[in-house]
Amino acid sequence: MILYGGSEASRLYHGEFVVRSWFHWPDGTPGEHDTSPLPYEDCLAWLAAGAALAQDPKATAAQAAAREWLALADRADAQASWNAAGKKFQEAMPASGWAAAFAKARAPLGATKSRTISKTNFRKKFQDYPEGDYALIIYTTSFANKTIGQETVTLERESDGKWRVIGYSIR
Repeated sequence: MILYGGSEASRLYHGEFVVRSWFHWPDGTPGEHDTSPLPYEDCLAWLAAGAALAQDPKATAAQAAAREWLALADRADAQASWNAAGKKFQEAMPASGWAAAFAKARAPLGATKSRTISKTNFRKKFQDYPEGDYALIIYTTSFANKTIGQETVTLERESDGKWRVIGYSIR
């Protein structure tokens, strides 16, 4: 009977992982043993299969569209980011208005140092917009002049099936 247990992939020998397990016998005496080596390729295949199954294709597509749009924003290319945005974004603000608002919000932050997705949510209804496919992606972002920030990118899957940015904010 194992009271407490655990394991770790503790060593890599000649292309194989050796998994070390530890446990306590019922009398409290510690015990441990190495299991048979697992081929490195088997470990990678298992990890890759798990990662592939974990990501929803809808999330992958929305996140890719957000990443492409954010790359334009990171280059401070307001015109290109406006051109790449969705119809709702473009109808809400002319390109010149976006350029001014964007420069005011992003320039003081400096260059983007890192960005990590914190959350991706999907909705059929978003604010006052008609029913559709909407994605809300929240990033934890580090800028040159702001260590920890939060960017929110809102996307809509438009009639051509492509995800496009319809909203962007920084906190």
